[in-house]
Amino acid sequence: VEQQNIEANAVDMRRIIQNLLSNAVKYNRDENLIKIYSQEKSLIIEDQGKGMLHPEKVFDRNYREDYSIQGNGLGLASVLSMLERNNININVKSKINRGTQITLNFY
Repeated sequence: VEQQNIEANAVDMRRIIQNLLSNAVKYNRDENLIKIYSQEKSLIIEDQGKGMLHPEKVFDRNYREDYSIQGNGLGLASVLSMLERNNININVKSKINRGTQITLNFY
């Protein structure tokens, strides 16, 4: 397997990964696994949680789908600005009661 090198700001990457993993843990069901893996120049995080009705809105400032879980709706909005700053594309796929898949594509 050929090694794929990427470059990104270390502080931003720490915050991006922490936020995405925190959300995966927060919205996952207790017994289910969270998968983290890479493919070529992509990092993928999958949970088997409650999923989202409107994954296209998750980067909107103050947007939250579930007010019963602690948060302020700012985390993914700040993640988006860090991704843009580091030329990283993000793709969000989600199905209600099936979970969410987040893919980071590094260029």
